[in-house]
Amino acid sequence: MVIARTPRVSVVMPVHNALPYLDAAVESILCQTLNDFEFVILDDASTDGSTERLRQWAARDARIRLLEEKQNLGPARSSERVARAASAAVVARMDADDISYPHRLADQLNVLDRDPGVGVVGGLFDIINSEGRVVRGPEAWRLQQRASVPPFGNGPLTYRREIFEQVGGYREECEFWEDNDLILRMAAVTTIMVLEIKVPHSASPEALLATLPILLTYVLSFVNVGLFWNNHHHMLHAASRVDGKVLWANMLLLFWLSLVPFVIRWIDESGFQPLPTAAYGAVLAMAAIGYMLLERALISCNGPKSTLAKAVGHDLKSKISLGIYTIAIVLAFYQPWIAIALYIANAAAWFLPDRRIESLKTSD
Repeated sequence: MVIARTPRVSVVMPVHNALPYLDAAVESILCQTLNDFEFVILDDASTDGSTERLRQWAARDARIRLLEEKQNLGPARSSERVARAASAAVVARMDADDISYPHRLADQLNVLDRDPGVGVVGGLFDIINSEGRVVRGPEAWRLQQRASVPPFGNGPLTYRREIFEQVGGYREECEFWEDNDLILRMAAVTTIMVLEIKVPHSASPEALLATLPILLTYVLSFVNVGLFWNNHHHMLHAASRVDGKVLWANMLLLFWLSLVPFVIRWIDESGFQPLPTAAYGAVLAMAAIGYMLLERALISCNGPKSTLAKAVGHDLKSKISLGIYTIAIVLAFYQPWIAIALYIANAAAWFLPDRRIESLKTSD
């Protein structure tokens, strides 16, 4: 006689008319870095072809245990039904229109293994569009702001089955907010840990491509800071003396450059939303103003006949650059990617140190 081994985790997912997102949801669970799980799926009388698609998945992967309902139970009862079918001591909830990052189960199980006092592990999450592109990142403020609902729902929920049974599971009278009700009752009897779900920890080219937009934005920020700093040193090298005004103007420039990591992190968290993208341009614009004030202070200190004064003249280049930043900030509220393109164009114009200063110093 063969004794069936209980898996480490039961992943449970109710399904009702989940096409066209069903395949992506199922595949994201089957591709988890943790392999020791069963995948219990309840088809809640689907009529869009989901039932047939799930049968195909079940035939391909033995970890899938498919349950089929002939009459629709609704969100609360189907959630309860599939949760009760779990055999493992740890249960991970999955929604049929969500995608789990490959390390989700491993990360959440690791928390429960490490801390016996934690009974529930949730997670912050990315919001994606129908093409799978991230349009909004994890909203950490939900963990700090008091609210009547939990900061996460069914999607990233993983719990010890004993806690689920202790609170009585999903309640039918809480239809359409059954997940919030369950989590609040669990919070009354156990500790809940919330993880910030990051980008995939995968070595695949697809995982790298998914992070490419924000990676390139970090590169752009590094380039911008580098450009300001290179031209800043080039300009100071052209001066023969400094005074208090120069030092304060220099501090103003450094202050705004120090905010670049803050706004780039905001863009990372939000997924290129209009306000963070505009804020990024505002910080660069203020840094440009700081650079121009430093330039004016150096000219005032070194005199109108100094090398720097002869080189920059009315400094049309800096004024045009500031104008481009201003236009980009406005456009960020309508089309963030156009604003990003203008930021890149502005950086390209300043890529080499100021040749006007270089040529005059060579002549001298």
